[in-house]
Amino acid sequence: MKLICGKRIKYIDFDVTVARIVVTKGGVKIYTTGHLERLTGITERTISYYHSLGLLSLKKSKGKKMVTDEDLVSILKIFIMKITHKRLKDIQHMKLESLSLPELMKDLEHMNDSILSLLQGLERYSTEKDQHICFSLLQESDNFLQKYSR
Repeated sequence: MKLICGKRIKYIDFDVTVARIVVTKGGVKIYTTGHLERLTGITERTISYYHSLGLLSLKKSKGKKMVTDEDLVSILKIFIMKITHKRLKDIQHMKLESLSLPELMKDLEHMNDSILSLLQGLERYSTEKDQHICFSLLQESDNFLQKYSR
């Protein structure tokens, strides 16, 4: 057991292949924002911005922002909500910890269903060239845009 930033840490795992340090505290892995960027492509700037909006509660260790497994789930939730075109302003007023992933998956499934319906309609229209199908597609497209556009 080592003492890091006033907290007891079970062990430090050093992985030479990606030159990173992952600190494990009570079974929870903690990453630096730089390490997270190398693993996922999510920039440190994005993580810092979410933190400044109050969406993440990052801790600092030796001047580096640290991301926990809990933060990773919060980031995933934010991304899912952004995919379904929720604005960060709106996300700020939600309690991320109270939102379940299955609940957010339903939003993605609804979006997916709408897209599949549009694709099927386009396929029908491309073979039949029926004006009524075109009107229906326009209506579906408008509904989709109203629901999912910013």
